[in-house]
Amino acid sequence: MAQLIKKLKDRELERIDVTSRETRVGRDETNDVVIDNPGVSRHHASVLYDGKEFSVSDQGSQNGLFVNGQQTTSWPLREGDAIQVGKFELVFTLRGGVAHHELRGRDDIALARLRNPLQTLALSPEDIQRYMADAAAKGKPVAPAAAPAGTQRPAAGRPPAEAAIEEEASNPYKALSLVLAFLVVGLGAVAVWLVLR
Repeated sequence: MAQLIKKLKDRELERIDVTSRETRVGRDETNDVVIDNPGVSRHHASVLYDGKEFSVSDQGSQNGLFVNGQQTTSWPLREGDAIQVGKFELVFTLRGGVAHHELRGRDDIALARLRNPLQTLALSPEDIQRYMADAAAKGKPVAPAAAPAGTQRPAAGRPPAEAAIEEEASNPYKALSLVLAFLVVGLGAVAVWLVLR
């Protein structure tokens, strides 16, 4: 079980559970720990777990990695170690977070899709719940659960067919695709008229 305690001038701002074997720290929104500060590189550092111990390593940051006031490229982490990232400090603690044996590898779905964008990803219900919980914990919006296939949720007091028509009309992408379809048909009709004229 491990956590990073984000501090600014000795004031605790946030406690971040270490949930994977690699926890990325940096200014970019794709990091697990986002620190919006000009002194922090996009991908500044990573907290790693090798199955036995935790360590932190510099990821080519502009201003370097400091642990307990000493500049380093890699450092084995112990209870209370302070990782300096820009003006912020991340204090490493083994109290809290998930158990070590539950730490996952990088489950980066975006990278999997980049490797093969047409590949279907099969996620178990447990994976879906875990991703939704991770997103909610990071303050990211979570889409509501979809209704099971073949079921309808009609609006209260409305016939299902009317609710379905209203739902179709409220979808901006379907409306846009209908407009584009009419434009294509119209242009085709004009082209035929010009050719036959």
